Amino acid sequence: MDVTLIDVLEGARTTWATSAALLAVVPADRLYSFGVPEGTAYPYAKIEPGDVSAYFGGTEYFSGQNYVKVNKISFTIFAKGTGADAPNWSALAQEMSDVFGWTASNAAANWVIPNAVAVISAMPEVDEFKPTGERHDGVEIMSYKSEFTVRLQANRG
Repeated sequence: MDVTLIDVLEGARTTWATSAALLAVVPADRLYSFGVPEGTAYPYAKIEPGDVSAYFGGTEYFSGQNYVKVNKISFTIFAKGTGADAPNWSALAQEMSDVFGWTASNAAANWVIPNAVAVISAMPEVDEFKPTGERHDGVEIMSYKSEFTVRLQANRG
Protein backbone atom coordinates (compact mmCIF):
# COMPACT_ATOMS: atom_id res chain seq x y z
CA MET A 1 0.00 0.00 0.00
CA ASP A 2 1.05 3.56 -0.57
CA VAL A 3 2.10 5.63 2.41
CA THR A 4 -0.18 8.65 2.75
CA LEU A 5 0.29 11.89 4.68
CA ILE A 6 -2.28 10.56 7.16
CA ASP A 7 0.02 7.55 7.72
CA VAL A 8 2.95 9.90 8.37
CA LEU A 9 0.80 11.93 10.77
CA GLU A 10 -0.31 8.78 12.59
CA GLY A 11 3.32 7.66 12.76
CA ALA A 12 4.29 10.97 14.34
CA ARG A 13 1.54 10.65 16.95
CA THR A 14 2.45 7.04 17.73
CA THR A 15 6.14 7.86 17.98
CA TRP A 16 5.42 10.88 20.24
CA ALA A 17 3.55 8.52 22.57
CA THR A 18 6.70 6.39 23.02
CA SER A 19 8.53 9.27 24.72
CA ALA A 20 7.72 9.86 28.38
CA ALA A 21 9.66 13.16 28.20
CA LEU A 22 7.54 14.48 25.30
CA LEU A 23 4.31 13.30 26.92
CA ALA A 24 5.31 15.12 30.12
CA VAL A 25 5.46 18.39 28.16
CA VAL A 26 2.51 17.83 25.80
CA PRO A 27 0.10 14.96 26.53
CA ALA A 28 -1.16 12.97 23.55
CA ASP A 29 -4.63 14.55 23.81
CA ARG A 30 -3.09 17.98 23.11
CA LEU A 31 -1.52 17.05 19.76
CA TYR A 32 -3.46 18.79 16.99
CA SER A 33 -3.21 18.51 13.23
CA PHE A 34 -5.99 20.37 11.55
CA GLY A 35 -6.61 23.41 13.73
CA VAL A 36 -6.48 24.00 17.45
CA PRO A 37 -9.81 24.40 19.29
CA GLU A 38 -10.38 27.86 20.70
CA GLY A 39 -9.51 28.08 24.37
CA THR A 40 -7.07 25.16 24.32
CA ALA A 41 -4.89 25.23 27.43
CA TYR A 42 -1.11 25.50 27.15
CA PRO A 43 1.02 23.60 26.40
CA TYR A 44 -0.10 22.03 23.13
CA ALA A 45 1.48 21.02 19.83
CA LYS A 46 0.57 21.23 16.16
CA ILE A 47 1.78 18.46 13.86
CA GLU A 48 1.76 19.10 10.12
CA PRO A 49 2.82 16.53 7.51
CA GLY A 50 3.73 17.38 3.92
CA ASP A 51 4.92 15.63 0.77
CA VAL A 52 8.27 16.93 -0.45
CA SER A 53 9.17 14.14 -2.90
CA ALA A 54 9.19 16.63 -5.79
CA TYR A 55 12.05 18.56 -4.16
CA PHE A 56 14.12 15.38 -4.10
CA GLY A 57 13.61 14.41 -7.74
CA GLY A 58 10.23 12.75 -7.24
CA THR A 59 9.35 9.39 -5.80
CA GLU A 60 12.15 6.90 -6.40
CA TYR A 61 10.88 3.65 -7.90
CA PHE A 62 12.80 0.41 -7.95
CA SER A 63 12.15 -2.75 -9.88
CA GLY A 64 9.36 -4.64 -8.25
CA GLN A 65 7.01 -3.09 -5.77
CA ASN A 66 9.37 -1.16 -3.46
CA TYR A 67 9.88 2.60 -3.70
CA VAL A 68 11.23 5.48 -1.63
CA LYS A 69 9.04 8.43 -0.72
CA VAL A 70 10.07 11.66 1.00
CA ASN A 71 7.82 13.51 3.44
CA LYS A 72 8.30 16.30 5.92
CA ILE A 73 6.78 16.54 9.35
CA SER A 74 6.66 19.73 11.40
CA PHE A 75 6.07 19.89 15.14
CA THR A 76 5.31 23.27 16.74
CA ILE A 77 4.98 23.34 20.51
CA PHE A 78 3.29 26.29 22.22
CA ALA A 79 3.91 26.84 25.93
CA LYS A 80 4.67 29.45 28.53
CA GLY A 81 8.18 30.80 28.04
CA THR A 82 9.13 31.13 31.69
CA GLY A 83 7.97 30.14 35.14
CA ALA A 84 7.01 26.91 36.81
CA ASP A 85 4.72 25.89 33.92
CA ALA A 86 7.39 26.40 31.24
CA PRO A 87 9.12 23.37 29.78
CA ASN A 88 12.87 22.97 29.81
CA TRP A 89 13.23 24.19 26.23
CA SER A 90 16.76 22.89 25.79
CA ALA A 91 15.83 19.40 26.99
CA LEU A 92 12.71 19.48 24.81
CA ALA A 93 14.75 20.30 21.70
CA GLN A 94 17.17 17.47 22.47
CA GLU A 95 14.33 15.00 23.06
CA MET A 96 12.72 15.94 19.72
CA SER A 97 16.03 15.29 17.98
CA ASP A 98 16.58 12.01 19.83
CA VAL A 99 13.08 10.67 19.15
CA PHE A 100 12.48 11.90 15.59
CA GLY A 101 15.88 12.79 14.13
CA TRP A 102 18.67 10.95 12.46
CA THR A 103 20.77 11.44 15.57
CA ALA A 104 18.93 8.47 17.02
CA SER A 105 21.05 5.35 16.77
CA ASN A 106 18.46 3.80 14.46
CA ALA A 107 15.74 6.06 13.05
CA ALA A 108 13.60 3.11 11.99
CA ALA A 109 13.59 1.80 15.56
CA ASN A 110 11.97 5.05 16.73
CA TRP A 111 9.51 5.79 13.97
CA VAL A 112 6.48 3.58 13.39
CA ILE A 113 4.66 4.70 10.22
CA PRO A 114 1.66 2.68 9.04
CA ASN A 115 2.11 1.08 5.60
CA ALA A 116 5.84 1.91 5.49
CA VAL A 117 8.27 -0.96 5.05
CA ALA A 118 11.01 1.04 6.78
CA VAL A 119 12.06 4.53 7.75
CA ILE A 120 15.35 5.10 5.93
CA SER A 121 16.26 8.46 7.46
CA ALA A 122 14.77 11.36 9.38
CA MET A 123 16.91 14.46 8.97
CA PRO A 124 16.31 17.57 11.10
CA GLU A 125 15.73 20.58 8.81
CA VAL A 126 14.30 23.39 10.95
CA ASP A 127 14.87 24.22 14.59
CA GLU A 128 13.17 27.48 15.60
CA PHE A 129 12.38 29.04 18.96
CA LYS A 130 10.55 32.36 19.15
CA PRO A 131 7.91 34.38 21.00
CA THR A 132 4.38 34.20 19.59
CA GLY A 133 3.40 37.72 20.65
CA GLU A 134 0.72 36.28 22.93
CA ARG A 135 0.64 36.36 26.72
CA HIS A 136 -1.16 34.07 29.14
CA ASP A 137 -1.46 34.99 32.82
CA GLY A 138 1.13 37.69 32.17
CA VAL A 139 3.69 35.25 30.74
CA GLU A 140 5.00 35.32 27.17
CA ILE A 141 3.93 32.31 25.07
CA MET A 142 6.80 30.80 23.11
CA SER A 143 6.78 28.43 20.16
CA TYR A 144 9.36 25.80 19.38
CA LYS A 145 9.29 24.35 15.86
CA SER A 146 11.14 21.23 14.83
CA GLU A 147 10.85 19.94 11.26
CA PHE A 148 12.20 16.73 9.78
CA THR A 149 12.56 15.33 6.27
CA VAL A 150 11.63 11.65 6.42
CA ARG A 151 12.66 9.18 3.72
CA LEU A 152 10.77 5.95 3.89
CA GLN A 153 10.48 2.77 1.93
CA ALA A 154 7.02 1.73 0.84
CA ASN A 155 5.58 -1.10 -1.18
CA ARG A 156 2.97 -0.80 -3.93
CA GLY A 157 1.70 -4.29 -3.19
